[in-house]
Amino acid sequence: MSTHEKRSQLKLGALAGLMLVIALACVIRPEAAAAEVRSDHFCWGANLTAKNTQTTTDECWQFFTGIRKAEAWSPQHSVCLSFGQLSEDQCSSGPGAKVSLTNTGSCYSNSECGGTVWIRNNAGSASTVYGNVEWVHADAGGGGGTTEGGTEVPPSAPDVIGAIVNETLYVKEGNLRNAWVNEGSGIKDVSIAIDPTNGVLIGILTSTGHALVKQGVFGEWVDLGAGMTSVKVSTDPTNGPLIGVLNSGHAYVKRGIYGAWVDETSNAVALSIATDATHGPLIGVITTSGDALVKSGSLTGSWVTEIGSATSLRVATDRSHGLLIGAIFGGTVYVKTGNLAASWVAEESNDQALALATDPTNGPLIGVLRNSGLAVVKQGSLYGTWVEELGPVKSLSVGSDSNSGALIGAVTTGGVAYVKQGGLFSEWVEEMGSVEKLEVAG
Repeated sequence: MSTHEKRSQLKLGALAGLMLVIALACVIRPEAAAAEVRSDHFCWGANLTAKNTQTTTDECWQFFTGIRKAEAWSPQHSVCLSFGQLSEDQCSSGPGAKVSLTNTGSCYSNSECGGTVWIRNNAGSASTVYGNVEWVHADAGGGGGTTEGGTEVPPSAPDVIGAIVNETLYVKEGNLRNAWVNEGSGIKDVSIAIDPTNGVLIGILTSTGHALVKQGVFGEWVDLGAGMTSVKVSTDPTNGPLIGVLNSGHAYVKRGIYGAWVDETSNAVALSIATDATHGPLIGVITTSGDALVKSGSLTGSWVTEIGSATSLRVATDRSHGLLIGAIFGGTVYVKTGNLAASWVAEESNDQALALATDPTNGPLIGVLRNSGLAVVKQGSLYGTWVEELGPVKSLSVGSDSNSGALIGAVTTGGVAYVKQGGLFSEWVEEMGSVEKLEVAG
C-alpha cells in the first residue's frame, strides 16, 4: 500500500464531512458572514514512528477550511508536508529545518473549501513534529479540527529535559508529559542544549571517562575521547554546536561535533560555556587557584579574570541582553550582565548552587539553591524579587526561550524530579523518581 493509497479512505471521509458542512450552511445561514483569518498550530508535539508506507502511525493530519499556508518541522529529522488531494509531498532538508506549503489551489482563503494537512516522518527513526497553519473560517466560530494553542506564535524548538536514573539517561522534549526516550546506560553526567535550527544537542560523560555527543534525541553518538572529567554543550542557530570538555586539567572547546579542539587553559577544575548568534562563544573556567576566568567572542580570545576564590561559575548569553555571568564567592552569589567589564551584583548569601539562563524576550533567569535546600528563582532583572520555588531540593537547573519563557527543574532530597514550564508561578509536573542528575534547556 502506497502513502497516497493509505490516506485515500481518510481523505474521502474528510471530503464527505466537508460536503455535509457546506450543505447545512446553505440551509441554516441565509447570508455569508465575514471570513476570519486564523493562525493555529496542529500536530503539536505529536510523536511519529519511523517512516513506513504500510501504516499511518508515521503521520499526523488535521482538516482545515480556506487554508492559506502551512509549515512543519521536527528537531530530530526531516519531515514532509502535503495538503488535501495533492499527492506530492514537500520535505524539509533535515533536523530543525522547516518545510512550507502555500500551493493550496482553489482552497486558498476560500472558507467554503477544505482539506486535510498532513505531516509525515521522512526518516527511519521516530520523530516529534510541530505544525503551523493559517486558514480561513467564515463565521468566526470554532473550526479547523482539534487545534491547540490559539493564535500565539509557537516556539520553533521545544524545551528539552534530561534525567539520569541508575546511570541511565532519559531525555524528552516538548510537552512535560511526553514520553521519555532511553538514551543509554553507564552515564554519570549530562549536558543538553537546543536551538530552532540545529535542534537538540546532548553531551554525556560515561562511567569510564568517555565524552560523547549527539544531535537529536534519536541521533548517533559521537565519541570525543577518553580521560574526560566534564562535558558541556551549547548551540545557537547561526554558529551551531559549541562543545567543551575537561581532560587532565585542560579545558578544550570546539565549534561543531567534528571541529578542531582549542586548548583554552591547562589548569581548569570547572567549565561553563554558552553561545548566541550575535556574541558568539562565551567560555568560563575556574582555575586550580580559584580564579574565575571568562572569555567572549572567540575561542582564541584573551581571558578576563572576573573574581577570585570562586566555588561555582555559570555563563549564559542571548543576542539582545548579551552576556550573563554568575559566580559564588564566600557563599554569596554574584551576577553581572551585558559584558565582561560590567559590575557585579550581590544577589544572595548562604548559597550552595547557581543556575543561569537568558533569552532575548524575557531576559536573565537566575536560580539559586540556598544552603537550607530551598530553590529560589528570579527573572527579568538582576534586582528582581526572588520567588520561592521548591524545597528541600538537592539540585536546580533552568532554561529559557522567547516563546515558552522559563523552564525550571529541581530534584528533591528524596530523588524526585519536578519541572515547570512557562513561568515562575507555573504548576510543577512530577517527572521521575530516583533521579541522580537533572538538566533542562529551552
